[in-house]
Amino acid sequence: CQKYPRIHNVVVSNFQNVKEELFELIVNSHLDLTISIDGAHKETYEKIRVGASFDKLIKNIQKLHDTANKFNKNLFLNINFVIIKENYKEMLDIFNFAIKYKFRQVSFIGGHVNDPEKDLSDTEKDIVKKQFNEIKKIS
Repeated sequence: CQKYPRIHNVVVSNFQNVKEELFELIVNSHLDLTISIDGAHKETYEKIRVGASFDKLIKNIQKLHDTANKFNKNLFLNINFVIIKENYKEMLDIFNFAIKYKFRQVSFIGGHVNDPEKDLSDTEKDIVKKQFNEIKKIS
C-alpha cells in the first residue's frame, strides 16, 4: 500500500481474531477497513455471528483507534450491515454506532435467503424504508 499510494486497497473482516502486529500494519498501510457488523447490539450481533464476541469487536475497534492516535494517522473505516429478519430494526442503531466509533460509511446490504419464512415481510420492508429515510435526514 505504501509503495503504490494511488492503489486503493480494501480489507473486509469480521475483526474478531486480530493479531497484535496487525493493528500497526492496518494503521500504517493507508487501506480502507470494512468490518462486517450485522448487529448494533451484543445480543443481536452474537446471535447472527455465531462464535463471535461483540465485546471483542468493540475492544479491537478501540485498539485500532488507539494505534491510529499513537501514529497520528487517519482511519478509513466502513461497516457492512446485511439486513435480515434478525436485525432489520437496528439500522438506525448501527448508524449511531458508526458515528460513535468514527466509521466513515455504513453499507446496508439486503440479505437474500430464498426462504419465504425468513424473508422480510412487506411490513418489515416498510420499517426498513422508514429507517433509511431517517438516516438520510441525519446524515
